[in-house]
Amino acid sequence: MSTSLSVSVTESSYSIANNTSVVKIVVKVKTSGQSYNQTGSAKLTVKLNNSTKVNNKSVKFGKNTTTTLFSQTYTISHNADGTKSVPWSVKLVTGISAGTLNKSGTLKLTNIARISNISLSSSSLALGSILTISTNRASSVFTHTLQYSFNNSTFINFATGVGASYTWILPYGLASGLSSTSTSGTLYIRCITYNGSTNIGNSTKSLTITIPNNETTQPSISSIV
Repeated sequence: MSTSLSVSVTESSYSIANNTSVVKIVVKVKTSGQSYNQTGSAKLTVKLNNSTKVNNKSVKFGKNTTTTLFSQTYTISHNADGTKSVPWSVKLVTGISAGTLNKSGTLKLTNIARISNISLSSSSLALGSILTISTNRASSVFTHTLQYSFNNSTFINFATGVGASYTWILPYGLASGLSSTSTSGTLYIRCITYNGSTNIGNSTKSLTITIPNNETTQPSISSIV
């Protein structure tokens, strides 16, 4: 005669948008010989992610069979950086000679990439003006590399190791990226998100830059002949 407890804890899906996973836990008891409890005096306690799902729930199980005592799915929130490990434990007080059966463990969930979606302080600025780039990072451990481009394909680094935000004075040298007959153009800012040394993705925003009419941009005459 024997009574054994089996527990299955699995991740069935995850959501990048919500930073969550769906976890299913199934608890079964298997008996052989004359081991059984049909009186309902057996008590089941299930804990998942440090939360009690059932406590001393009355359950029954027959002999020479496998009985599912508990089966549920739960949505689990990940940490801000996209990681998550879910502890679980199950206790079955059988109410028979098998006594109390225990199982426990930890399920490591899929690491969800948490790309920082940048925002810009303005959608249109003149060269020489101050642009504040907010990374809106999901975790304080994330760092970023900032790049710019005029064609949204070839990007040039202008800041590395950026945390929550970066202030950039738009250099007048950006005017060289505009056509010779234009006084404005579209500048693309790309933010690459890093978790340690791991590149977990990037986001891009654009803004209109203009050439101001001031002493820096106005032509000068050194001498008159």
